[in-house]
Order: sequence, then C-alpha cells, then structure tokens
Amino acid sequence: MRQHALMAIAQVTEPDSAVYYTDGSVDPDSGRTGAAAITRGTELCERTSNHCSTLQTELVAIQLALEHAHHRQEPTVMLHTDSRAGLQALQQPHPKDNVGLITTILGILQSIAAQGRQVKLNWIPSHVGVRGNETADAAAKRAAGGPQVTRHVSPSLRQVKAHAKRAAAQHAHHTHRQLEARKRQAAWYAAATDYQSLDASQVYCCSV
Repeated sequence: MRQHALMAIAQVTEPDSAVYYTDGSVDPDSGRTGAAAITRGTELCERTSNHCSTLQTELVAIQLALEHAHHRQEPTVMLHTDSRAGLQALQQPHPKDNVGLITTILGILQSIAAQGRQVKLNWIPSHVGVRGNETADAAAKRAAGGPQVTRHVSPSLRQVKAHAKRAAAQHAHHTHRQLEARKRQAAWYAAATDYQSLDASQVYCCSV
C-alpha cells in the first residue's frame, strides 16, 4: 500500500510544484481539535474550535495550505490529503453544510487560478507510511493539544441541529422531573391533610 501510494504521488506531482500534505485531528475525549499543513519542513498548525467535526478540521487544513500557497510563486500547487470527505465537499455544486468554510476555500482556489497557476488536490491513503502524511498527522495532533483556540470555526448545520435536539431533550427531561416533583408534593399534601385546610375558627389574632 505504501509503495503504491508513493508511486501515485510521484505520478501526479510535477518537479516545480509547491507540495503540501494536510491533516486534521479530533480528540473524542476532550473535544479538542486541530489542523495542520506541511510543506518543505514548514508546519502550519492551528488549534481549531472545540468539538469541530473531522471534516471541518480537514477542510481547515486544506485552507491553511492554500493560504500559504497563495503567496508562493511555483506554477503548480500540489496538495495531498487523506480526506475523501473533504474533497467531496469541495466538489459539491450547492453545498448545504459548512458553507462558509467551503466558500472560503473555493475563493482562495479561484484567486490562485487568477494568478495563472494550477492547484491539484490529490487523495492519499492514511497511515500507510507516507512521510508527509504522517508528519501532517502528528502536527495536527499537537495543534489539537495547544493551550488555546487559534482558528475559530462556525458550527455546522448538523452540529446546530444536534445541539438543539439535545437542548430540547434536556428541557423535556427537566420539565418531566418538575411535574413528577409536583405530583409527589400533591400526594403528600393529600395524605397529610385529607384536603382539609385550616379552619377559620382555629385562627386567633391577638389584639394589642
């Protein structure tokens, strides 16, 4: 698999290309996330917003590479990513989610193309020993462990819906608990008083 991946990379990469490897990282336990792009010994790393999806971190990594490549002079930009979902998202004619992130990336691609330069995005398999991919993977993990968020990412539509669903479920649970508490209080009142309120004749007011 590694040899096949290296041969494929060599076939699509021109000698005078600006070459990048990108990757994203999500820690499921802490919710921390990060993105990284690697080129010629340079690491471009960002600690992305907590609870970003894997797709979002991969897209940010691609964005980092393109932002850096925009200021270079090589006629071809070769970007290698192990995210099929990221490449598919960028090919959607009418994206329905992560629209802001995708639009930003497409805008940078168009800006580089306007310079008369070409951008190639190539999918590579992950964790097969491709050095650039492994380096980007390690850099993204380090970025996720950074002390503070350096690249804010807006929640996706799916995340917003999931949050709303959780909030609604929590509200329903809280309301149910309140109703149950009221039922218990009502039952206690009935058992203790047999619904007999305080008789007016039992009330005495001391005159001054």
